[in-house]
Amino acid sequence: MIVFSDWRQIPVTTDAMQAAGVTWRGIAVWDKTGGARPYKGGFRSQAEYIVWGSKGPLKGERYSPGVFRVNPRSQSSFLPSGWKYRTTAG
Repeated sequence: MIVFSDWRQIPVTTDAMQAAGVTWRGIAVWDKTGGARPYKGGFRSQAEYIVWGSKGPLKGERYSPGVFRVNPRSQSSFLPSGWKYRTTAG
């Protein structure tokens, strides 16, 4: 399971995952490069976080990077091949 979130939602996201029986495995970083929204008088919102976990043991021999550098305005996908987007929206 992976969830994309900004820094404000990390605590509630990890709590919800664990309450649902998912083992919280870690956090990766999405570096949005120069495509991130500026914040006047503050820091650019350049990073978003990928909270990830699993139900049961991890499978496979894949080693994914801990930082993904992708401009959100580009058309490329940064998920490793074989990963799929799945939403809960109807």
